[in-house]
Amino acid sequence: MKQEKTKTDNETKAQQMRKFEGLLNEKINRRREDGCLDSQKVVKNLSTHSLTESERDVLALGLNFGIGPKSVPVVDIIAAVESADNELPEGKALELRTEVKTCLQNAKKPKSNLGKEQREALRKLREDDAIVILPADKGNATVVMNKEDYVKKMEEILNGGDYEVVKTNPTPKLEKKLNNMLKGLWEAGEINKIGYDRLRATYSATPQLYGLPKIHKPEVPLRPIVSSIDSPTYNLAKFLTRIISPLSGKTSTFVKDSGDFVEKARSIRLEEESILVSFDVTSLFIKVPIAEALEVIGRRLEEQEAEVRRIQHSL
Repeated sequence: MKQEKTKTDNETKAQQMRKFEGLLNEKINRRREDGCLDSQKVVKNLSTHSLTESERDVLALGLNFGIGPKSVPVVDIIAAVESADNELPEGKALELRTEVKTCLQNAKKPKSNLGKEQREALRKLREDDAIVILPADKGNATVVMNKEDYVKKMEEILNGGDYEVVKTNPTPKLEKKLNNMLKGLWEAGEINKIGYDRLRATYSATPQLYGLPKIHKPEVPLRPIVSSIDSPTYNLAKFLTRIISPLSGKTSTFVKDSGDFVEKARSIRLEEESILVSFDVTSLFIKVPIAEALEVIGRRLEEQEAEVRRIQHSL
């Protein structure tokens, strides 16, 4: 029994050491000798589609890469400016519109930041309905999957017991409930009219569910992500984030990401018999006890009441 335990400990330690060394070498291994990103390592093709070199190169740029427009997007810029200047005094708004008009009149056609072959590769990837292109859950890689495989894995998540089918879309009801609550706070003098207008919901969208492939795990499962952009609580969530964010990252146990862990681990001295242990929680966020989480947040907010009041004054 003792020999089996020692063997298990040694195997576990060796596995964790390989993971740790991988973290140390990750940034180095992602680049070729010429300093450019190695598309073979930043692009993971899990589909039956055979990627050309041009397709790999354009995917290696990353999904956050901004493709230069073929012409100046005048209409989009004007629409954005008109949306922004509604909150400005008339004099400032007129000054802003005049400056933007002058800039647009003098604007030159933007230079392309993609080659002809890369643009053609991008067009073909967009037109291929049999694949989906996603960011990896970790590692800043781009993943190509068969759409059929992606849909199947998402359906497995939805049918796994953590989600349930509802008869009607709850979005309109939630929007009305939130706006009534905010109106009550405004009428009670807890927030002003500007704060009420900023936080209330209008023409809300239903949150969307999608999955990010965990390429570091066997069978490449998906991590479910709910995008709440433009949902009823989106503006309120952004505001609360401003209040809650300063409360995080101030404990000795806080680790921002794998890079932060590596830096912290450099200063830790381990004994020969030390064992590195990691834990993995399936569907972590939906299992966070809400009541206890709210209690902790409330307690931390009370400790920083002055900071909270300062932010509240901005409403």
